[in-house]
Amino acid sequence: MPKKTGRKAGNSEGTIGKRADGRWWARVTLPGGRRKALYGKTRNEVSAKLLDARKALADGHTPSSDRVTVEEFHRQWLESIQHSVRPKTVESYEGVIRTHVLPTLGKISLTRLQPQQLQRLYAERQNAGSSPQTVRHVHGIVRNMLSVAEKWGVIARNPARLVTPPRVPQRELPSLSHEQVRRFLHAARGHRLEALFVAGV
Repeated sequence: MPKKTGRKAGNSEGTIGKRADGRWWARVTLPGGRRKALYGKTRNEVSAKLLDARKALADGHTPSSDRVTVEEFHRQWLESIQHSVRPKTVESYEGVIRTHVLPTLGKISLTRLQPQQLQRLYAERQNAGSSPQTVRHVHGIVRNMLSVAEKWGVIARNPARLVTPPRVPQRELPSLSHEQVRRFLHAARGHRLEALFVAGV
């Protein structure tokens, strides 16, 4: 087994160390005294995982496994909302995530999902031809799903809250021709709101 070199980090972090093979590790104590090991490629990655675990414990939850993927959690989430929304809504959510999210992010561990990955996903969807309205709809569903993950203590923060969805350009209203304005004013003559109509034109 590779030799580990470790040190006690700040009290807000817990125990973090670096293995001889270059990977970082951390340990968190679970209820009952059992200790859970966390691993990552960088110190920041391990520190984030440790933060997630400590928050979950503080909220009364058991820290989630790094093996729970976005695809696996999306199934748990859909199952949890089946009795609170209409069946067609669940079907719509499932279709949106399956089409726009899972092909790119489905196999990623939920605890490792980063805002940058979501931001890149949205840009890729637009480049593939999805409209800004569609991408904003995808973002709204993902944000709702990850809010539940945060509420359950699966993740410490909702990365979708740190992502800026695409802006939907406002449509300009078509202007009326002189003939259309004349007909409109003629039709509004004698109406109790005629003054308001005229001022608007």
